[in-house]
Amino acid sequence: MTKQMKISRIWFTSAAVLATVYALVSCVLSKGYTLVTFGNVVQCLTLFACYLFTVPNQVRKGQTSKFWTLLSIGFALWLLQQVLWSFYEVVAQKDVPDLFWGDIVLFLHVVPMLMAFSIQPQYGERSSAARLELADSAAMFVWWAYLDVVYVVVWQYFMPDQSNYNFNFNVVYGAANVSLIVASVISWCRSKGPWQAFFLHWIGASALYALASYAASSAIDRGVYYTGCLYDVPLVAAYAWFAGIGLLGRELPATGPQAVCENAKSEGVWGARLILATAVALFAIVILSSSSSLDVAVRIFRLTLTIVTAGILGVILLFRQGKFERLIARFQSRPVTGSTRSPHPVSGD
Repeated sequence: MTKQMKISRIWFTSAAVLATVYALVSCVLSKGYTLVTFGNVVQCLTLFACYLFTVPNQVRKGQTSKFWTLLSIGFALWLLQQVLWSFYEVVAQKDVPDLFWGDIVLFLHVVPMLMAFSIQPQYGERSSAARLELADSAAMFVWWAYLDVVYVVVWQYFMPDQSNYNFNFNVVYGAANVSLIVASVISWCRSKGPWQAFFLHWIGASALYALASYAASSAIDRGVYYTGCLYDVPLVAAYAWFAGIGLLGRELPATGPQAVCENAKSEGVWGARLILATAVALFAIVILSSSSSLDVAVRIFRLTLTIVTAGILGVILLFRQGKFERLIARFQSRPVTGSTRSPHPVSGD
């Protein structure tokens, strides 16, 4: 057993103990400042561990640094949201606002993680696929940012509505969490050996968090949630599990280029089809959600945003297929023809 394997096993054992202690404290202490402080501190520390344990993997030889960098960004955003929540409850000692702007940060933390899974790090470094990875990541960011703005932010700032905001945030954020599970499953199916075990941990941690997050969000909407309660126990367990995955990443070997050759062609085809399907889905979403009961301003806002987003996705698709490079190459290869005409007219009698 290597030293890194020992460290990861020690962490997972400690994580189980931490979740048990959290549950006991939640049962023993009543709702109050002490319990709230305890809950916020533990959650901030576990999320900080998630971020901290992924940082060394960004520079590890043989690993895909872009994958770990995106994961670190996701965990950093997650930690930022929890720090903002803790500031209200522990420092300011106020209730977190109903239309909490930190929810935007909470939603966005999933996006870099989904972008990371589009890289498929189990194939190793793939310089030939750099353009595809960049395009797929950009399309994923545009898609989820669009969903957040058109369904959630619109009820938070454009036309504040608490009930619509709560419902739409739970749906869109839940969809993002489910997408992370699906991405983990796809990566697990397309990997072997240690990488397969690594993605299996992602499936477990993502599924646990998705269920725990939905339960906690429902409790918040019903007014029965408070930091430090039993609803937090599976959340803390999921955080600790994610942190342990960062330690497991240090044990992963780099794979050879054989897998790249076998999968590069199919990735290019399916990636382009997915972007096209996403662009079509934008208009379907607006048509289905533009009920006549909605305010006219909301419908105009959604339609305008959809047109702009579809245009951006079209540009990304052209970039992905190398159309821009071909146009530039064609333009540069065009012969420069001289003109026999004089630039200045000659007047004569």
